[in-house]
Amino acid sequence: MLLRWLGWFGLANAVIAALIGSRYLFAFGAPVSSLAWLYLVTAYIGQFAVLGVVPLFMLTAPLIMAYPRRPVIHAVSVLLAALFVTLILLDTNIFTQYKYHLSRLTVEIFDASTWAFAGILLCVAMVFQLLLATNVWQWVSGRAPGRRAGVWLGLFLAGIWAVGQGVHIWADATAYSPVTSFNRFLPAYYPIKAKRRLAKLGWVDPDIVEKQRLLRRAGSGMGPG
Repeated sequence: MLLRWLGWFGLANAVIAALIGSRYLFAFGAPVSSLAWLYLVTAYIGQFAVLGVVPLFMLTAPLIMAYPRRPVIHAVSVLLAALFVTLILLDTNIFTQYKYHLSRLTVEIFDASTWAFAGILLCVAMVFQLLLATNVWQWVSGRAPGRRAGVWLGLFLAGIWAVGQGVHIWADATAYSPVTSFNRFLPAYYPIKAKRRLAKLGWVDPDIVEKQRLLRRAGSGMGPG
């Protein structure tokens, strides 16, 4: 039951973080092609599903196995989820202003007012997460869908993630910037690259790709650099 609750709690936080992260989408603007649209949707959904569920499971699931006490599991999960939401909120603020994500360097230059703001956000997030954790527990232990619903949803999200990674592998190998330019707009996003492997397999010609890249840059009015 605790693992099931953890999965739905992580998913709820993924949805919340995706809503907060909509500011990344506004900063990026509208994609220029249908493939870029496909990548934006799949990469966005897949990344926030990963951020909301995977770290929470990695840090809390072993504790459930070792010490399955609901108050302890809820307390740890609420703290982790509150930290996650706070970081997303801070990151969206930083990115919309300066166009770079939260990092160790940016944290080191925080002033006192920024730390105070972060502390207030964390406290508010903990209260919210406590309410959310309670509601999700009541839902899971009461009228929640069966286990198959969670499994199918997990497979669907894994498929979404896989499609996004597949599109990126091709776009990176062919230097298709309308897709790859979206990468820097997602926090902690490290998509799969296989340019060298595809070249070794003979599926991509690096010389042709470079010529196409230069032609696209010339067509957009940019220099060859």
